[in-house]
Amino acid sequence: MDAAAFQLHSAHFLADLSRSPATPTLRAYRADLRHLTAWLGGTGRSLAAYFAAYPQWAPLTRNRKQTTLE
Repeated sequence: MDAAAFQLHSAHFLADLSRSPATPTLRAYRADLRHLTAWLGGTGRSLAAYFAAYPQWAPLTRNRKQTTLE
């Protein structure tokens, strides 16, 4: 999936949650998606490499990010 398609899917995902844009969960999901998009940068790197690059993440952070991407 290219970056434009990923951003489009991300926007649909956030809109489908039917929550206020100001909720902490939606802000966290939005930040997670922006972080992943910036990290990928069109390089074709994998999600496994993304999570391996951040071993310092707490388990709850890692779980939230994985949930965002499911």
